[in-house]
Amino acid sequence: MKQLLKYVLPLLFVGLVACEKDSPADDKGEPKEPFYWSKISCTINGEPWGDCFPGVFGPVPRVFGQRFTGSYIDFTGMEWCEKYDERNSYLYIKIADVSDTGTYYLNEDNKAIFYLTQGIEKEEYITQNIGTVRITRFEDRVNHTLIDGTFAFTAYNADLKQSLHITEGKFENIRLDHF
Repeated sequence: MKQLLKYVLPLLFVGLVACEKDSPADDKGEPKEPFYWSKISCTINGEPWGDCFPGVFGPVPRVFGQRFTGSYIDFTGMEWCEKYDERNSYLYIKIADVSDTGTYYLNEDNKAIFYLTQGIEKEEYITQNIGTVRITRFEDRVNHTLIDGTFAFTAYNADLKQSLHITEGKFENIRLDHF
């Protein structure tokens, strides 16, 4: 037991001393942000869908976003846990000329696309000018923007024979990196 304490106590001490106290600012003097998961969820034809990626300790959200200043924003949520369908799925939303909160109607410039994939096969459902995206939070930072909002739309496959009715859409804490 003494031998064990002889090795464990110094390691514990070094670990405690080496841990840096959380500082309110980073190296550039910017306030540090608390870490929050980004999240996208909705219902598709009445079935729940949400971004999900099978992580080591269980499913985690998987969302990517970017903002091309003066041009458009876009973000993608991925569902790789195969909860909605036995295939992987992606939800992609692109909105032009966004600089503040507001309601944006889907059209040729503003799009929402839902993909179902299995292996190299991909089935694509695209909006046909039917739907809205409402941004309720638009928080501009130095190198990124944080947004929250809601969405609803109907998307059709290439031959317009099948549709997906996407309702109750919600996105939270989406980080859009500036480019």
